[in-house]
Amino acid sequence: QFDDPDIFNLLRNAIRRGDIIGAKGNPGRTKLGELSVIPSSLQLLAPCTPRLPDQNSLLDIDKRAKERWLDLIVNDSSLETLLIRSKIIKNLRNFLDSK
Repeated sequence: QFDDPDIFNLLRNAIRRGDIIGAKGNPGRTKLGELSVIPSSLQLLAPCTPRLPDQNSLLDIDKRAKERWLDLIVNDSSLETLLIRSKIIKNLRNFLDSK
């Protein structure tokens, strides 16, 4: 566990959105009850290059449409919309297949 705030801040600043990391540790639950890994060690496996933009830099609708993959990584609401749409289509297909 990373109880030392200095080590935690050092790791937090070293890892960026899009980086692929490896973690060793034990399974556990968060305060909200979600299944998680309580890491004993972390390793940067592959840095994300180029760095992903922050959410506020993708305000241009044309750019968001052209680079949909980037919008889904950066913008949580776009991802949530896609997941809901996928569930609706899946349930509709299941309903029509059962008839």
